[in-house]
Parts: sequence; C-alpha cells; structure tokens
Amino acid sequence: MISLKRRQKYINAHLPVILRELKSETEKYNAKHGPTDAILIDGQTPCEHVEWIMDEYKAQRELERLRKVSFF
Repeated sequence: MISLKRRQKYINAHLPVILRELKSETEKYNAKHGPTDAILIDGQTPCEHVEWIMDEYKAQRELERLRKVSFF
C-alpha cells in the first residue's frame, strides 16, 4: 500500500507534465476542429478545470488543517 505522502509526491512531480500534455492536445484539437467545437468542462477548458479542481482540493485541505489546529 502506498502512503499518502508518497502519492502526493508522485502527483506533484507528474502533474506539471500531464498538464502540459493536456494543454498541447487541447490546442491540437482546437486547431483541427475550430473554436465552435472546443472542449469545455463546466464552461472551462480542460486545463482550467483541472487547475480549478486543484485549487478546490488545496482549499479543502487547508480548512481541514485549520480545523485540526483549532481542535487541539
């Protein structure tokens, strides 16, 4: 079983590469299909959506951390 820290370290190391690849593939798709057929997730490009999810996750973790600190 992989520890939480190890998973986070792996994700932090690979996420920038994955985001670059996602952006590149999205740009290729948009160049081929035009702006009317753009890929959107909840009104955002795939990269914007991933970044929004990451921001939400970080905010949630910060809230949990603050709750733990205030509990002690």
